[in-house]
Amino acid sequence: MTLDELRKFGAGPEETPAAMRQPWTRGGYTWASDGCIIVRVPTIDSIPDNANAPDATRLFSAKRAKKWMPVPAMAMPPDIPCKWCDGTGKESWDRRYKCEYCGGAKMLPDRSGIPLGGTAFAKRYLAVIQGWEIAPNGQKAAWIRHDDALGLLMPMRM
Repeated sequence: MTLDELRKFGAGPEETPAAMRQPWTRGGYTWASDGCIIVRVPTIDSIPDNANAPDATRLFSAKRAKKWMPVPAMAMPPDIPCKWCDGTGKESWDRRYKCEYCGGAKMLPDRSGIPLGGTAFAKRYLAVIQGWEIAPNGQKAAWIRHDDALGLLMPMRM
């Protein structure tokens, strides 16, 4: 997996915590996460550690799944108008200020989900892991894998 491919799992510029906006290397792996999905790959030498990034080793000590299935075909859902500012990009209470939820962009990522293996997952995450395998685990994080990458994906509450 390349650095550019790994970056798609990190937090975006508007997301917190800021410590997870870039991949980091620790414990023999390079990691990327946005808090809902985390992926690890064998060490990418050009990626340094980040002391502020979480220690995710414990997450990966859990028992691995035995039943895997292909991730269903899923296109990236289009962004939707921000419901907090009604797509204006301005605060509803004072139109001089940028909306704190969309940052003035007027749009937000679609956060809708679909059922899969007895639980639900966000369409946008399934679109990112096309060609991967997933092992749904009820309301616990699902294992995901592809080649030498292993990860966890949080389910949605529906």
